[in-house]
Amino acid sequence: MLRSPIIKAAINGSRTKLDSPNIPTSKEEILEEAKRSVIAGAKQIHFHVRDDNGRETLDGKFVAEQISLVRQHLLNIPVGISTGSWIEPDFELRKNSINGWTIFPDFVSVNFSEDNCEQVVKMLLDKGVSIEAGISNVTDAKKLINSGLHKYCFRILIEPQEHALSGALENLYAIEKAILPAVFEQEILLHGLNETCWPLIEKAFERNYSTRVGFEDTLYMDETTKAETNAELIKKALFLHQIKSPP
Repeated sequence: MLRSPIIKAAINGSRTKLDSPNIPTSKEEILEEAKRSVIAGAKQIHFHVRDDNGRETLDGKFVAEQISLVRQHLLNIPVGISTGSWIEPDFELRKNSINGWTIFPDFVSVNFSEDNCEQVVKMLLDKGVSIEAGISNVTDAKKLINSGLHKYCFRILIEPQEHALSGALENLYAIEKAILPAVFEQEILLHGLNETCWPLIEKAFERNYSTRVGFEDTLYMDETTKAETNAELIKKALFLHQIKSPP
C-alpha cells in the first residue's frame, strides 16, 4: 500500500431519522456533519445523497447540489458518494441518472456484490471519477480481480457483513488471501458495521490500513452510549489509532 492510511467519515449511509434523529438527511445537515467530521480529524467525506424528502437518490440535481455545497465549505477535502443498487434498483434508470450528473464527486464506492458493477465502474472512470471497490467476501474479491478493474481502482474497501466478530475476521482473512497479492498498489480500507465496527477499526490500525467511521457504520460510541454526532465517532477512532497503530 503506497498511500498513508486515513480515516474517512461515512456520515449517513442508508439510515434514516427512525434510526436516530441525528442522521443527516437534508443538504444542510449533510454539510454540518461533514464540517464537524473534518474538524474532528476526518480526511475524506462519504455520504449518500438525499432528495428533498430525505430519501437516497442518484438524481443529478441533488448530486450536484450536495457535492457543490460540501466542496464550497470544505476545500481540498475529497468527497465521495454511494452508487448502491438499492438506491435505484432498475439498472437502466440508475445508468441514466449517473449519465445525467453534471457535477462529479471525487470518488464513488461501487459494490462488487452487485449486478452490473463492472459497467458502473467503467462509466464513472470514463467521467474521471475515482473508484473505491467494495468487497464483502471472497466471491467479490475474485470478481474484481478477474474483471481486471482492480488496476483502475484507487482503493479497495474490505467490508465484511457478518454480525459476529469471529465470522467477520474469518472473512477478512480469506479476502486478504484472495486479493492482496493483486492490489499491492491500491489503498486498502477496512471497516465493519454495527457490532463489528469498532473491532474492525482496531484491526485496520493494526494492519496499517485506512478505515472509516460514522453513522453509516455505527450509532454507538460503545455498547450502550449513542453518539450525538459523527465527529464524536471520528474522535474515538483517532484515539484508537494512537493506541493500535504499529510503532
